[in-house]
Amino acid sequence: MSKIDFSGLTIFLADDNKMYHDILHKLLRESYCEIITFENGKELYDYVIDNNTADILIIDIQMPIMDGLTAIKKIREFEKEGGIAEKPCFAISSFNSEKDKQEALLAGFNEIIPKPINKLALLELISEYSTK
Repeated sequence: MSKIDFSGLTIFLADDNKMYHDILHKLLRESYCEIITFENGKELYDYVIDNNTADILIIDIQMPIMDGLTAIKKIREFEKEGGIAEKPCFAISSFNSEKDKQEALLAGFNEIIPKPINKLALLELISEYSTK
């Protein structure tokens, strides 16, 4: 895959593990997108309510205070009540059983990205969803 330019694209990343903040920043550094990070689903949700400017959301499933499943359900409810188009949202998770994947999709995620994160797969998903 040639170098991808995601200039102007804003990604909201919620993960309680700062290592994954660093990993995603490193993976996307050459793509020129803006990444805004949050340490839990509540921080993300509160920010989305006031600043619904993300093009794509990437949310870890397991976080303290508010987990990813709860966060995406609340975000989808906010979008629906406000008549706002759904933002593409990817779940990231170390738990990748079929049951976990179905639960994430039913909660409102568009895609599930298994940890450890595959750079090529991530870039392809962002490219696919940023053009929809």
